[in-house]
Amino acid sequence: MNAVLADLLPAAVALMLSIIAIIAIVVMLTSTGGKQKAWFFLIGWMAGLMVVLSIFGIVGGKLASPGSSTDAKEAQIVKLILGLVMIYLAYKSFRSMHGSEHKTPKWLASIDKTSPLMALGLGAGLATFLNAKNLPIVLTMGTDLAAAKLPVGEVLITALILTIISSIGVALPVMITVFDRKGADALLARMRASLVEHNAAITGALFLVVGVTFAGKAILSFLPHS
Repeated sequence: MNAVLADLLPAAVALMLSIIAIIAIVVMLTSTGGKQKAWFFLIGWMAGLMVVLSIFGIVGGKLASPGSSTDAKEAQIVKLILGLVMIYLAYKSFRSMHGSEHKTPKWLASIDKTSPLMALGLGAGLATFLNAKNLPIVLTMGTDLAAAKLPVGEVLITALILTIISSIGVALPVMITVFDRKGADALLARMRASLVEHNAAITGALFLVVGVTFAGKAILSFLPHS
């Protein structure tokens, strides 16, 4: 279990710094009834990620053949492909930094009109399959969990730890409103502006590091061991 956690820590950190999700929860917090919606968003994010990782780990582990080297190789091939996808996304992020204005995605403009239940679903979706930038990371984490073939209890503990680490970024704005109520609005406004401005650079750097890490480990696994 510890080896799997160590292997997936870079991916969890990448999800932790999911800029679009952090901006979304900041926008919610500065809207009418925002605190309630932000809490629902955070709960949805954590629940969605926990459920997906647990399903991957439990179901994938059951389907894998015990002691099969073929399953291990297939998992490494998937990891290699997803690593290369992340490197490509890093390239696209860095390229978008040149000659373009820093704009908030259009769908965020209407996010202050969402209901708490919609915020719950949006949180779950952005943590897993609705966010194209998070999707390869989540798939890589799930593939690794399945390939590890851990007992159900260890899968749940591992998924929980990864979920907590991955949720720190979206939880931070909520915690700011709890512990710094007077200065929260100004701080959140500055945070939003900074995240929008540096979105491409942060996202590109994270994808590059995580992509190279996973692709490199996959390639090394195919080399003969002395």
